[in-house]
Amino acid sequence: MGDRGFAFDVPKTQNDNNSLENYHLGNKKTTGNGSARDDATDDGSDKTEKNPGVLDLIKNFGGTTSMHGLPHALGDGTIWRRLFWTALVIGFAVWATYNVIEIIKDYQSRPVLTTVTSAFQSKMPFPAVTFCNLNRVRKSQASPELLEDVEANLVLGGVDYVENTLDQAVRATNPGDQMRLGHQLDNMLVSCYFGLPVTTVLAMTKKLSFSDHRKNTGRDYSLTWTKDHGRLPLVAGAELWLGRGCAWTTVKPGPKNGLRLDLNIEANEYLSSSSVGGIKVLIHDKLEYPFPEDGGLIVGPGFYTSIGIRKTNITRLSQPYGDCIENGLVSSKNLFSDEGYGYSRNACQKSCFQEYVYRNCSCCESSYPCVSHALVRSTGKAAPSTGIPFCNISRWVELDCVDRAQLKFQENLLGCVDACPAACTQSTFATSISTGMFPMELSINATVEKLKRSGTVANVTDFNQFLRQSFLQLEIFYESFILEKVDSEPAYTWNKLLGDIGGQVGLLLGFSILTAVELLELLVVDIGVGLGFASLCRGRKGKAVAHGGE
Repeated sequence: MGDRGFAFDVPKTQNDNNSLENYHLGNKKTTGNGSARDDATDDGSDKTEKNPGVLDLIKNFGGTTSMHGLPHALGDGTIWRRLFWTALVIGFAVWATYNVIEIIKDYQSRPVLTTVTSAFQSKMPFPAVTFCNLNRVRKSQASPELLEDVEANLVLGGVDYVENTLDQAVRATNPGDQMRLGHQLDNMLVSCYFGLPVTTVLAMTKKLSFSDHRKNTGRDYSLTWTKDHGRLPLVAGAELWLGRGCAWTTVKPGPKNGLRLDLNIEANEYLSSSSVGGIKVLIHDKLEYPFPEDGGLIVGPGFYTSIGIRKTNITRLSQPYGDCIENGLVSSKNLFSDEGYGYSRNACQKSCFQEYVYRNCSCCESSYPCVSHALVRSTGKAAPSTGIPFCNISRWVELDCVDRAQLKFQENLLGCVDACPAACTQSTFATSISTGMFPMELSINATVEKLKRSGTVANVTDFNQFLRQSFLQLEIFYESFILEKVDSEPAYTWNKLLGDIGGQVGLLLGFSILTAVELLELLVVDIGVGLGFASLCRGRKGKAVAHGGE
């Protein structure tokens, strides 16, 4: 028994020695070929410490994101279900991307939205009114040679040929003679009043004083009325204008609250080439220089003419949405700015033409103002000490130069149309015209007595003929105080741009700003920082193990 017990104890001692040996081997076990390996490789106890990869992060993102469709595409469903949802997500993502690109292109094109509104006004400023006699030269002031040429050319070439010849004859004279040749406002204006009873017409007429307005044509005059401490412009011969410094306003619509003019066109002074008798009327903003030759209404004698007006304010956008020009910033494009007028496209084009004539012909075309310092400033060409002269078209060289300039201007070879965009703010006046015979037979005597008392038609002997051929009454008034506004505004603002983009991606993908934050978190924090940090930790751990093995 004792021997058996001794034999039992010997193997036990060997096992203990093996355990101690194992302890000294650093918890390593020896394989069949004598190599050592870690315990961890046997039991797999460190598998829970493995860091997730990119695919794992994306799958986890798909299960938690607020974006529609992605949880189904990355979920645990069948392969066919995941493929179906993946196709849907990709398709709608492409569609949304295309729509967003188109929206951005539309935004970059700077579209403009135009709105039209109407609003009632308690009072309205009265516009400027320009009128001109259709006859350019008075017979009593024309030279015998000119009258003979008119008669001869009328037979040879007709009215149009005579008008061209007469135009050249007038342009060949200096501005002072042009004024003398034209009709004088003192003779044309019989009486006028603005929103006043008929009994005060004569009293008001005595308060009116006239001064030249367009000094180089002999066609236009200014009639002003001094009121309080301000000089209130009221009428211009080819122009009636109501104050650039202060405005005449009317508080009620209708004929009784407008302007009434009694005019004498002086039919006895018409040349034989004048086929139409009357005046040209142009209604415009008081800051806009008038050009009656380019537009307006014709009013004939022997009639009472009523012109109702309706005002529209237009607002345009400048760069980058449009090419309009702000008033007050374009003095070099407006030779009329020194006279207190604002910018207009027509004035800019006339200025452009005059600048070209001065630059190439060294003179001014007599149909337009010649402002020496403004032309020198805009062209950079020095003027003679006596000032820039008007072109004398009796000289062939100057006539040929001016005619060439006019031909280029009409064909837009001077670039004036492109150089003169519309004004950013503009007021236009729509008109409706109606006429009636004036005066009627029963009122002729009363009208004749009124004219005799005015003293403006003292040389008239046959009043019946005068009333039918030379006399007219013109009335201009607001039809209503409803102001129409045409405003331009950017079609795309930042708010609308974000709203359109959000609408597309939200409708097609359920994508929002918070979804973008989730995606940013995935890319930056989880994939970028997280995986980078994990890789860094693994690298440091590997270095530590390597050093420990040494």
